[in-house]
Amino acid sequence: MFKLYDRGGKGYVTLQDWQALEGTSRDAQYRRLDVNHDGKVTLAEAQANPKVRAVLANTFPDIDTDHDGFIDRGEAAAYQVKRQSLIP
Repeated sequence: MFKLYDRGGKGYVTLQDWQALEGTSRDAQYRRLDVNHDGKVTLAEAQANPKVRAVLANTFPDIDTDHDGFIDRGEAAAYQVKRQSLIP
């Protein structure tokens, strides 16, 4: 899941990476994940957040539709559409 946000495989997620998938309405969540406030969310920072761990544990099987143990961009995009359709 982290790799979906990490555009270019840099090893961290910038605010611009985040906004490419989440838009700008969830910027505060990004800032909470960026524990050391360096403008980058690393995998370690994301995994340290209990809410992130809970979301991944509960949603990974729904996102990984071909059940290969990985979430590719197509699966992520489909999940984003599905998630957006649930918002009134």
